[in-house]
Amino acid sequence: MSGYYNEQPPKWNDARWVWAGIALVCVLAVLGNVTVWLVLRESPQDQETINASVQGGVQGPSSDSGSEQPAEQGSTTADSAVADCRARWLAQAEPLQAATASIQQWRTHIDAMNKLVAGQISLTQATAFWNQTRKGAMHRIAHFEAKEQRYERQNRPCDTKRSGDTSLTDMTPRDRRCVRATLAGDRVLSRAKTAINTWTHHVHDMEMLRTGKLSATQAAQMWQMNWQMGQDELMAYDHASARTLALRCS
Repeated sequence: MSGYYNEQPPKWNDARWVWAGIALVCVLAVLGNVTVWLVLRESPQDQETINASVQGGVQGPSSDSGSEQPAEQGSTTADSAVADCRARWLAQAEPLQAATASIQQWRTHIDAMNKLVAGQISLTQATAFWNQTRKGAMHRIAHFEAKEQRYERQNRPCDTKRSGDTSLTDMTPRDRRCVRATLAGDRVLSRAKTAINTWTHHVHDMEMLRTGKLSATQAAQMWQMNWQMGQDELMAYDHASARTLALRCS
C-alpha cells in the first residue's frame, strides 16, 4: 500500500510515521477532553431563528454573507414573497447534492481516524482510507463552491417581510410550511459550507505535507484541530439535514 509520497521519503517524514504521530496526539486529546455530544441537539436559537422568520419576517440564513444579491427587489405582496421562497427551495437541490459528495469524503477521512484511535483498524488501513479520500477532493470542493455561489446569486432570499407587507397572519398553512422548508434548507447549506471549509484546510495541509512543505509535527497539530472541528461540524450538518426530511415546499 502506498502512502502520500510517490518517491521513497526520508524516514522522519514517511506517511506511516506521520500518521502514527498524528494518531498518538489524537489519542491523548481524546483521553484529555470530554466528548462533544451537545452538538447533536440544535440550539434553541436555531429554532427561534426559523420561527421568527415565519412570524416576523426575518430573512433566512445566507450561506455566504458576501455573495452578490440580485438587483431586483421583488413585489411587496406576501404571495410573491412565498413564491421567492418556493423558487429558492427548488434551487437548493443542486448545491445540497454537491455538498453531499464533498462531505462524504470528509466523513470517511474522519471515520478512519476514529476507528484508528479506537483500535478497530490498523495504521496501514487508515492510511489507505486517507489516500483514497484525498483523490478528487479539491474538484468536489470547487464544484460545491460554484454551485453554492450561483445559488446565492440567482435566487432572492426567502424574506417574508417586504415593504408594505408587515403582517403574515393571513399566510396559509401550506405557505408557512414552504417558508420553514426553505429556511431549513438554507441552514443545511450553511452547515455544509462550514464543514467543507474545514475539510478544504485539511486537504491543503495534506498536500503541503506530501510535497515536504509541512513537517510531521506541524501536520499532527493541524490535524488535531481539524479532526475535532470536523466531527462537531459534521454532527451539526447531520442534525440540520435530519430536520428537513419532513419539510417540503411544493
